[in-house]
Amino acid sequence: MTFNKTKFLISIFLMCCSFTLFPQDGGLDLSLAPEISSVARKTSFSAALRLDGWWNVPFGKNGSLFEGSAHTGVSFATGTESNTTVFNYDIDRFRFLFVIPTPTENLQRLHVELGRLPFQDTTSLILSHPADGAKLSLTYDKFNISIQSGYTGFIMRNNNSISLSVYDQHIASDKSSLFGSRRLFTIGEISGLTFFGQSINLSFIAQQDLNPEDKLISEWATEETDGSQGGKFNSQYLNLYINGSIPRLADLYYSTWFSYGTGRTLTWLEDSTSPDQYSYQYAPIQSMMLGFSINYYLQSFYNSAFNARFVYASGDKNNSNVIEGNTTEKAKQFTPITGSSFGLVCSPLLSNLIVAELGGSLKPIEGESLQTGAKLFGFFRPTSGPLSLAGLKPGSDSSFLGFELDFYGNYRIFSDLGVSLNTGFFFPNSSSRGAFDKKAAGSVQYSIQLSCVLSM
Repeated sequence: MTFNKTKFLISIFLMCCSFTLFPQDGGLDLSLAPEISSVARKTSFSAALRLDGWWNVPFGKNGSLFEGSAHTGVSFATGTESNTTVFNYDIDRFRFLFVIPTPTENLQRLHVELGRLPFQDTTSLILSHPADGAKLSLTYDKFNISIQSGYTGFIMRNNNSISLSVYDQHIASDKSSLFGSRRLFTIGEISGLTFFGQSINLSFIAQQDLNPEDKLISEWATEETDGSQGGKFNSQYLNLYINGSIPRLADLYYSTWFSYGTGRTLTWLEDSTSPDQYSYQYAPIQSMMLGFSINYYLQSFYNSAFNARFVYASGDKNNSNVIEGNTTEKAKQFTPITGSSFGLVCSPLLSNLIVAELGGSLKPIEGESLQTGAKLFGFFRPTSGPLSLAGLKPGSDSSFLGFELDFYGNYRIFSDLGVSLNTGFFFPNSSSRGAFDKKAAGSVQYSIQLSCVLSM
């Protein structure tokens, strides 16, 4: 026992000494973000303070690389709306990267990553979330292949943003729970393919619900619940992404994508074998999401950039709720794994939704790190089904939801100090035949955010 303990201490000492033999890189980021907002006639003020630390130690030479990096932080947030204070701590990223250059004649590079890694699809509209796992990337001459898988069950509850089921919502609000939803992510991707000068990306994304069975409704259960319980939600996504430049039009680029969503969700359906003629059964998911974007860059005019984007996500008018609200034998509503960022005020879940966006930015002062811009959003719904928005008028079938106008400015005062100001104004369609109830949603909703980041 004494020999093993001594050997262990010697190993730790040698490992710590080895870190001093390689160049190291680290630092701290301090950010302060006060916010004033008025959404659905509720005005609130909040202030968040966050301290992040990062550390990077690369090992190796002669083209090979073994790199270890960590990024962790604490955040403190308080506000007037709930009169509560939130204190968060979690590891945002912890990664070991191992690179082998030219392992074979045809394989140019091999990457192996282990740790807490970012999981993200090409559009960031389906999945953008960390998970604990591994990633294998193979780089060939004409294409690249990557496979990664990770588990979310060790991510703390306040930093776990997955909300695919009723149980996910329950665990997110349960203050006695330390960790969030338990999901297994898998992503397979083939990129780097070209066809007539255009880049093609094929990918497959899957998430599996690993939440405890005893907390969920069992399949074929015959007693209908009040909606406080749900079942498992498993989903898969087949994705095609194409992007490139538009021929004969300099500085004009496009991207287009299509995603087919499948899987299964628990549904209360007719069952002739049940005493009440109904039971809980898993219905298949058949949904889709598509979109395109166009970007134009004009450096001669204050380094300006302009963009347009259109996104469509299928819905189902028969759904009773956005989360686990299917009522028919086939679920048609598209449900992403994580939420998307659209407007500063209005940014609903990408389900039963159409978003049209126009934007532009420029650097008005030459030689200064100041960037200003504006975005205009139009929100629509393809069906009269539910949405993840507050203040909607019950029974309304209006397709037009409203529009939002955002303004933003980013300024780097010094090399290690930057500030940003973001303002957004959402104008809901609260007319007599509109989608929103004017008493609940008001005529205009706004948000003002100011943040300051200090890097050390």
